[in-house]
Amino acid sequence: MPVTDGLLENQPVRVLRDTGCSAVIVRRSLVSKTKLTGQEAQCVLIDGSIRRAPVVEVSLDTPYFTGTTTAVCMETLLYDVIIGNIPGATNPTPAQPASVVQTRSPVKATRAKPFQELKKRVSSPPILRLPNVSQPFILQIDASHLGVGAVLLQEDTAGEKRPIAFAS
Repeated sequence: MPVTDGLLENQPVRVLRDTGCSAVIVRRSLVSKTKLTGQEAQCVLIDGSIRRAPVVEVSLDTPYFTGTTTAVCMETLLYDVIIGNIPGATNPTPAQPASVVQTRSPVKATRAKPFQELKKRVSSPPILRLPNVSQPFILQIDASHLGVGAVLLQEDTAGEKRPIAFAS
């Protein structure tokens, strides 16, 4: 998603153009109380939660929108201004100086490979076996501050420990 510089009420701001949004959102601390309209907007956030927020009328000067518009005020935003799909909003063009926002965390990318390896190992032999109730069971457990895991094992005729069940 493109990010660039702009002006909100003649104050320099960082502006995100979000085509998945249907309104203009501004950081509450950047707008004076005199700009409040007395109205509230109900916002559905990406996680599905619903928030009520005050509405303001502001002046914007950005590569994506220039003029006066109503906006929803939020206390905590990643960017000072988010411009959604409103009448008069334009999409970024190659001539506009915009930077690319990294939407996937590098931490998630580094976790993907170990997760794929785990999936491969869980679905490759030895795969879960049916328990033999006449044989003893072995329970291996592990825990951390993030989770708990357990594997129920039994030895086969060759003396190899084979998984019967697992949980995490």
